[in-house]
Amino acid sequence: MNAFKYRRATKKFDPDRIISKTDFDTILEAAQLTPTSNGLEPFNLLVLQSPGLRAKLVAEAGGGPQWVDASHVIVITTKQGSELRKGSAFLRHMKLDVQGFAEKDFPKWEKNFQGFLKDKLGITDDVLLGEWAKRQAYIVLGNMMTAAALIGIDSCALEGFNYAEATYVLTEAGVLNPDTDAIAVAVAFGFRYEEPSRARTRRPLDEIVKYA
Repeated sequence: MNAFKYRRATKKFDPDRIISKTDFDTILEAAQLTPTSNGLEPFNLLVLQSPGLRAKLVAEAGGGPQWVDASHVIVITTKQGSELRKGSAFLRHMKLDVQGFAEKDFPKWEKNFQGFLKDKLGITDDVLLGEWAKRQAYIVLGNMMTAAALIGIDSCALEGFNYAEATYVLTEAGVLNPDTDAIAVAVAFGFRYEEPSRARTRRPLDEIVKYA
């Protein structure tokens, strides 16, 4: 609870303080161990350490100062819907190479998975499927931010930028293929420059929790 109470959305990072490799690897491993639907891990972590690329994202995509001042910035990308459809190389890789499925069992799983998407979740097109993948990214985001807080590292989730322009910048830089992957959300990690000036506010538990 101390870590949750310590964590705040850090708007201004100390640019002179850098996260150690050991601590940053802990944050990355928290992402790696995050649960995802069907264990598909439909996400990747794009760690932006180039000062020039970060500055360009601020200039062209309207990112805030965290993009430049934070020790580390991660763009979480997720698979486009077409990468999660029957016949995709990504699904075969995940089930056969990563999870160790037998080749003979894959067709049945693939059929059941497509049925799950349509019949249980109502996902009928690639746009909705891509949005479903992005929801997985927010589980990753939360786990990384919590892991960071547990070891005294500050963070800030980043959505306030132009996604289309950021996609263009990262594609032009050769680090994103928009045909297969899309930006879901970004997050900055580092150390706060100063203590928050405002007290934290939250709705009381008896207002947000309902029992049925």
